[in-house]
Amino acid sequence: VERNAQAMAGRSNVVLAALTERRTTWADRWVFTRIARWMLPELTRRGVPGWALVAAAALLAFAALAAIPLGWGGAGLAAALVAVVLLVTSAALAVLMGEARRANALEFAITLLFVAATLSVGANERLVHGGWTAVVLALAAVGCQLLVERAPARQRRWWSSPAAQLLLLAPLVLAGQAEAGLALLAVYAFSTIAAAVEASREKA
Repeated sequence: VERNAQAMAGRSNVVLAALTERRTTWADRWVFTRIARWMLPELTRRGVPGWALVAAAALLAFAALAAIPLGWGGAGLAAALVAVVLLVTSAALAVLMGEARRANALEFAITLLFVAATLSVGANERLVHGGWTAVVLALAAVGCQLLVERAPARQRRWWSSPAAQLLLLAPLVLAGQAEAGLALLAVYAFSTIAAAVEASREKA
């Protein structure tokens, strides 16, 4: 296992290219992985430990989930996006150090954050405005996305991912259109799982 900061920084582009192949969706390739690629060489040069990134991500995630029920959904989702950036970067650092299992656990943490944040937004809309539409949409978005994560078909660039879903939801919640954002997530995830089923049928 390589633990020299300069050597890891020199290998970062190669490893991040491999990581990009793992994270194939548009949000991962064009937003989160690009940010990780920018951050990682500096972090390894300064010897920042992976646990520090995870700890910061955990604090931001808890802050996000605490802010949403208080009516600060936009700020909460913005914090959640920063937490995703830190988790993606920490996963890249774990891959760089040969810790594939830890990297997979961090990827799973992003999924858990998406589930918790989406359901929190739906529940908050229920409490503020009444009705069950937002809750049903949040459950549909989460359920379909979890099916996407289990789909055996190879991911395509336009498919939804937990990180992409949070990236789409945040600006709509900031604009006061949380229910529309949840509807978008549900449709996007459903379209993705439909495409995954069709891809599986074609492969069979």
